[in-house]
Amino acid sequence: MFQDWLRKHRRPIFWLTLILIIFPFVAAEFFMGSPGPPGVIRDQMGPIAMIGDEAVSREEFQQVLAQEFQRRAQFGEDVTYEDLVRTGAAMEMLDGLIRRAALRKNAREAGYSFRRDYLQRLLQQDALFQDEHGRFDRERWNEVVRQPDIPWENLYQEIEQQARQDLALQRALASARVVEPEIREEFERENTYLTVRYVEIEAPVDLTEEEVRAHFETNEEQYYRPAERRAEFARISLAPPRPELADELAERARDGEDFAELAETYSVGEEADEGGDLNWILLDEEALPAERAVLLDMAPGDVSDPVGDFNRYSIYFMEDEREDEETGLREVHVRVIEIEGALDPEEREALEAEAEALVEAARESGDFAAAAADAG
Repeated sequence: MFQDWLRKHRRPIFWLTLILIIFPFVAAEFFMGSPGPPGVIRDQMGPIAMIGDEAVSREEFQQVLAQEFQRRAQFGEDVTYEDLVRTGAAMEMLDGLIRRAALRKNAREAGYSFRRDYLQRLLQQDALFQDEHGRFDRERWNEVVRQPDIPWENLYQEIEQQARQDLALQRALASARVVEPEIREEFERENTYLTVRYVEIEAPVDLTEEEVRAHFETNEEQYYRPAERRAEFARISLAPPRPELADELAERARDGEDFAELAETYSVGEEADEGGDLNWILLDEEALPAERAVLLDMAPGDVSDPVGDFNRYSIYFMEDEREDEETGLREVHVRVIEIEGALDPEEREALEAEAEALVEAARESGDFAAAAADAG
């Protein structure tokens, strides 16, 4: 295999790559007289590695080398490029870039996509929206959401790209095999369990009530139990009804209208310009997002009912199917139309006013359950 050939000749290939990358550094340092570790030189010779159509550029490698120099300089280390090669650090950085490129390629080809509410939950797990106890801080989240100048679409695209890579990495790790003897030895050491029989004999404890009480009073903070509180809540949904357009488009597609043209005209999804094309999707029940579970029961030519919740609904059209050569699982070529629902501003104001009235009624009466029942 090509990877085996690379592994066999990795050292001469690495030295050739390093010469091609470091020489511009040294030349730039000589002609421009810049002190300290060289800066990043723009890529003039194309990529240093290709994983399919995913490139690892010289500029990427130069950047990680420069970052390593800066990191070591913070700790007072004065290292050269030869030091990084001799210790294997440079090879590890290059291997890391190659693995990262392979992961980007696998994630892109897998065609994973995620619903907006799932991406929102991932964003809410960011440390920015956690309190000091690691719990979700809704007030902090609402404060950020109200900001008008945040590029949400770009942010969610970045989160979805990272989610694709994480899922691709999980699938890759799930099928990993131990091949090198050293790795096998480490694997066996970490996953070998021993069954041990033993007898535990506790020394008799004879304490007086006064001694127990004295210990408690001295270490009372260890036995502190926080007060228990009971919370009641009422929920007034702001979810808009399913748009009539979603059902209308599903029927029009079933009646023979071109699904791709309908997607280009009406869909709000990222794939609208490509006629809603989601490419090939592997029907792996464990990895398939819940909103796409409808695909498991579809056949080529089928159009699904609108599926989704809250404010986004999806209509799927299955164009073709085949068997994945590696996994033997079913793989389908799918298009999608995504329709967003929205509450009328007046309806939203009325619901918010209803919520405020419920809060005021509960405060006045002191009986939240009764106030909620009166509000329906």
